[in-house]
Amino acid sequence: MGRQLYQHAPAFRAAIDECALALDPVLSYPLRDVLWGDAHGVLAHTRYTQPAMFALGYGLARQLGSWGVRPDAVMGHSVGEFAAAIRSQRKPEPYNGKGIKYAGETIIRKQGKATGG
Repeated sequence: MGRQLYQHAPAFRAAIDECALALDPVLSYPLRDVLWGDAHGVLAHTRYTQPAMFALGYGLARQLGSWGVRPDAVMGHSVGEFAAAIRSQRKPEPYNGKGIKYAGETIIRKQGKATGG
């Protein structure tokens, strides 16, 4: 997800790099490997899906902002709420990657599923 945008869109690339800086220390696989399928199969596990979805949403919001798109309102669901809150400046940047990882692990516990990685 997002590999071509990462290669060609500077604001998206900067946002993904920022997310990787925060998330890589708390994930078992580097965020970019998760996003681009290089960490085979881990995207199917919620503990990696949640951070990947957050990073993608955050990166897209940053890229749109670099093109001059300014929303009147933002919203999100689950980790999308983190991205929306950060873009609306309700939560300070940089965010804490542990919070995103914790959100994924909480969902796993609630579902009673085994974790990956």
